Amino acid sequence: MDMGNPLYLNKTPKQILGNMGIKVENTFEISETYDEFILAWMADVYIYLQWKYNLPSEEIVGKVEQEQLYHKYSPLHEASLPNCVEKMVKIYQL
Repeated sequence: MDMGNPLYLNKTPKQILGNMGIKVENTFEISETYDEFILAWMADVYIYLQWKYNLPSEEIVGKVEQEQLYHKYSPLHEASLPNCVEKMVKIYQL
């Protein structure tokens, strides 16, 4: 998270999620666009947590695993980013 990985530049969102060990939700009609939205939302949540609460990325990723965050997309993506992150802080005791 602190340093981008150039190996991800030519991968689809599904491939990136797969490389992170995330099993994508296959019960919905998931398109590449849908996964791209989830990936962007996950990045926003991690970055906002790091910025707002001055937390090291290792601590965030250690407590909020990527697959857990992926599966929290619905319903948390409907909240504002600050509200979503506040809920994440409470849930994961960050």
